[in-house]
Amino acid sequence: MNALKIISLTATAFVACTAAPFAQASTEANAADPHVAMAQELQQKAAVANQKAAAHEVMARSGGSPKAATGGMGRHCEKLIAQYRAEAAKYSAQAAEHQQHAGAATLTREQHLALAEEFDAKAAAANEKVAAHEAMARASGSPKGSRQAMENHCDQLVSQYKAEAADYSAKAAEHRLAAK
Repeated sequence: MNALKIISLTATAFVACTAAPFAQASTEANAADPHVAMAQELQQKAAVANQKAAAHEVMARSGGSPKAATGGMGRHCEKLIAQYRAEAAKYSAQAAEHQQHAGAATLTREQHLALAEEFDAKAAAANEKVAAHEAMARASGSPKGSRQAMENHCDQLVSQYKAEAADYSAKAAEHRLAAK
């Protein structure tokens, strides 16, 4: 098994194991205060993004697959590291904002509609990432073997972004329903 596959499987297992307690806590808190639930969910997303950044830091140091083109995988990982670190910072800031609103009055119709628009925009951004990684998976790698590793990596990201888009679309629908 190459280093890229080992790192990918390890990061996936870690994220899956660490996400379960957050999901349960989020469900329990949602009944009491939706802001607490949202803050917990955003903290979980920040943790996941930080884990993905760390996994890509390891990949960047190792150069990815031994058969990968020199530097190409490292540059790709550096780009993803910056993206995941920015996502983690954004999620942490949003979590702090929701913590401030915990226990406050319910949202107005306009606030629900604004949140629905925000989640629609996030779903659209996630769908753009899906399209970009689907294109990369079809056009990536060298004929010497790194193509399969890159396709697997992109397929994993496509699945992640599709789930993210579906999650954001569901949240947008919830806020539209609450605005009625």
